[in-house]
Amino acid sequence: MEQQHRVEFLRNAKGAVKQGVSPDHRKAAREQKADEWTHWFHHWIDLRGGTPVEHLPDALAELEERVTDQVAGAVRELKATLMKALK
Repeated sequence: MEQQHRVEFLRNAKGAVKQGVSPDHRKAAREQKADEWTHWFHHWIDLRGGTPVEHLPDALAELEERVTDQVAGAVRELKATLMKALK
């Protein structure tokens, strides 16, 4: 258990360094995001009824689609920028 805690701590610290923020700032931002996602998920369930367990797979699939769409858009923008730079 301690080993896993250290691995997680180091991963978070490295991520903070890559973002140019302190680990505490990164932790606070993660907690804020968690609150926002919790609110979103509760709203998701309220609209559909049922229990969180019933809707978690669909909610995660929607989140994955959103992320995939955002990444695809960012890649297209990067490609366009690079093509302009090469001309």
